[in-house]
Amino acid sequence: TRGHQTAAYVVYDSPFTMLCDSPSLYIKNQDWVDFVTALPVVFDSTKILDGTMGEYIVTMRNHGDRWYVGGMTDWTAREITLDFDFLGDGTYEVVLFRDGANADKQAEDYKKETFTVTANAQKKIRMASGGGFAMAVIKK
Repeated sequence: TRGHQTAAYVVYDSPFTMLCDSPSLYIKNQDWVDFVTALPVVFDSTKILDGTMGEYIVTMRNHGDRWYVGGMTDWTAREITLDFDFLGDGTYEVVLFRDGANADKQAEDYKKETFTVTANAQKKIRMASGGGFAMAVIKK
């Protein structure tokens, strides 16, 4: 899914990443392209927040005062609860790209959400079969 592909930029440790398909097809999703192209290629730290070998993974990376979280699942759709306890004091703005309601039938379907969190927050995120999500968490 588009969510799975977006998560790969956070989960995989690779300074050279690229989009699959023809770049001209992404012009309809400029918000998504802007998100992906703004991701750093080098991170200060990495931590696995959740997962089961061969089934799913949720990875957190930071670059300066920005945090990035990516989650990928196998062919089993699942819902995870992300705990933001890795954040410090203060308020953070989150930009989340996740699988859309029809991502299991149309892989290009995604949903963009923005919201505010603190270190005490939790967020339920559904991943479609073969799906995922990615988010940027930026201190306000």
